[in-house]
Amino acid sequence: MTCQMRSRVLSLLLLGALVACGKKSEPTRASFEEGMRAYLERRGDLCLAKPVWPIDVTPRDVAMGTRDAAQMPVLERLGLVRSSDATVDVSTEDGTVPVEVRRYALTEAGLLDYRSHEVGVNAAGEKIAASDFCVVKLSLARVTGWEISQPAAPDAPPHAVVSYTYDVAADPWTSDPEVQRVLPAVARVVKGAGSATLKESFVLAPGGWVAAELLPGDVRVVNNAPRPSAPGNP
Repeated sequence: MTCQMRSRVLSLLLLGALVACGKKSEPTRASFEEGMRAYLERRGDLCLAKPVWPIDVTPRDVAMGTRDAAQMPVLERLGLVRSSDATVDVSTEDGTVPVEVRRYALTEAGLLDYRSHEVGVNAAGEKIAASDFCVVKLSLARVTGWEISQPAAPDAPPHAVVSYTYDVAADPWTSDPEVQRVLPAVARVVKGAGSATLKESFVLAPGGWVAAELLPGDVRVVNNAPRPSAPGNP
């Protein structure tokens, strides 16, 4: 290959790289869908905010109708948790007193949904993970629109609010009528698959449009206890 030919090949390669880079920085449906798929792959878990097991339900919880008091019996009927009687010490104005509680632990079936998932990115760019009871996984159906804004700071990158519809992979038991009653947020998300619109903030990074939550930042997240290895959840 002559020097002239090599020079032309290098020029074409450089031009192709610049064009590709330009395409990634353009606010197009394709660029946002690429970024949204990456976001939902890492952050698309819908969890119940139940990181610590076992869960104790006190008589006061039952009287007040707390979430755990309403949800645990339903999950037990489905075979996801099992309950037992236990006694815990509770601090009061008169000192420490024993209280009878109903203690719920994950069963073998329930442990299948207790898993680690990404919850943040620290300032060093390291992923932060935590464990929780996660029952739905979202994936992208289609980006339906976006709004671009330029921050006030002259050197800040453009931002975008992207609207999208989603698909879900949900545990079959989420269709149970009682589950939908005691877990209304889960019911809404599952019902909205393919039609409901969600929004996510994006930032133009050197490699293209990226969901703002995936960028390194000062995210203070306390990691939960390791995933339990036995149904008793010690």
